Amino acid sequence: TIGCTLKMGGGEKRKGGGEKGGNGKKRKQNFQKRSSELNRGDQGLLASFESHLENKAERELNIILPKFLEKLGNEALDKVAEEDAVEGDEEQDEEGDIDFEKALEDEAKAAKSSKKGEGQGAAQAKPKYSIVQSGCKGLLFVRLRRDIDPVEVANAVCEEVRREKGLRIRYIFKLSPVLSTFYPSEEEVGKILPAKLLKFTADGLPEQEEKRKFAIVYKSRNNSEVKRDTMIKAIAEVVGDKWKVDLSSPTLTVIVDIIKSICCVGASFTFNANQKYNLRAISDEVQAARSKADDSGEKKDKEKSE
Repeated sequence: TIGCTLKMGGGEKRKGGGEKGGNGKKRKQNFQKRSSELNRGDQGLLASFESHLENKAERELNIILPKFLEKLGNEALDKVAEEDAVEGDEEQDEEGDIDFEKALEDEAKAAKSSKKGEGQGAAQAKPKYSIVQSGCKGLLFVRLRRDIDPVEVANAVCEEVRREKGLRIRYIFKLSPVLSTFYPSEEEVGKILPAKLLKFTADGLPEQEEKRKFAIVYKSRNNSEVKRDTMIKAIAEVVGDKWKVDLSSPTLTVIVDIIKSICCVGASFTFNANQKYNLRAISDEVQAARSKADDSGEKKDKEKSE
């Protein structure tokens, strides 16, 4: 854990074990600083957990995500982001004191850039991910860089959990992909979603007409103003009339989460196969299959011995 000294009033409060290693050199800053809150124009992953375990859930995200993000994204942007991290580390003095005025200024600039949607140019100074408050208890948002596909990351995590002796998740319940965040209105849906869903609704259109089935999974938190039916209808119009509604066995699932005044929308062809991105459900499925296989093996061994 990288420590720092917080100067408050006339005293100091030291956290962690200090900024220097045993050889007296400053350690490279490799953790993701918590940004303010979920903004419009973000993309990433929505992580759910028990509300009283937020710190442990965040720590678990910081442990598992680097592994899956290591080979994703633009290598040139990785180099720029790494250089920026080192420069930011050098702004701390020998005691590990943080320049909070500059940190707040940088955070404000980052939020402004995100709202303006500067795209690839804005991504050049960012790490691959940062963890931000969602505005709702029991939920954290993992903001991903623009060159990283949230669906690819979410699917990779599910696959690793499913793999025998794979990833063990203790605190995160669900980790669902979010392609875009915006104000929840019909106008915003029509303006933003067509481009975000294009690779699913058009490029990913199955050749067989019977497989052109979709469903919209909708959930609203801390918002009583947005009308569920209105939003679902607007999103269905973006999906298009080439797709037919099928809530029981859809090929394509559009995931909608309303959190306060932000609408998070994701899409996936593997929503049901990945247990609705419920990592615990996937783990339970693996354990059940393993127990069944063990029981079957024991039964065969018993029959042979008889």
